[in-house]
Amino acid sequence: MDNILKTKEILYNLFIYTLHDETLKKNFVVFRIETEQEFENFRYEIDVNVFHKQNEIIFRMRGLKPTKINLPGGGRAFFEKKFENLQGNYRIEIIGINKKVNNFEINIVGDLIKIISVPKESFLNIQVS
Repeated sequence: MDNILKTKEILYNLFIYTLHDETLKKNFVVFRIETEQEFENFRYEIDVNVFHKQNEIIFRMRGLKPTKINLPGGGRAFFEKKFENLQGNYRIEIIGINKKVNNFEINIVGDLIKIISVPKESFLNIQVS
């Protein structure tokens, strides 16, 4: 993975990558958001509403929630969403729990994902492959 973008106050990591599901015989673009903070005693998921229309994808983070499997353990809270058939330019908007907004653009051609524009003051670290 490459194209890492960092700023001073990183709260989340966003990984954008392609995935081929051999069972389904389909290709996906995966967006995975993780907290920078690691939790020691419990596992959490990031509760996110996703809106996708045409060439715009909005991720609205609502908070943290316990995982469905309530086993003790640690790690970063995360959210993952797979999209099928994404090609071309996309405007991505990430709305944090604190209501701060990060906007950026990506271009997807086949298995290649490139960042076209970046947020001016980002609360997340963006990594594409």
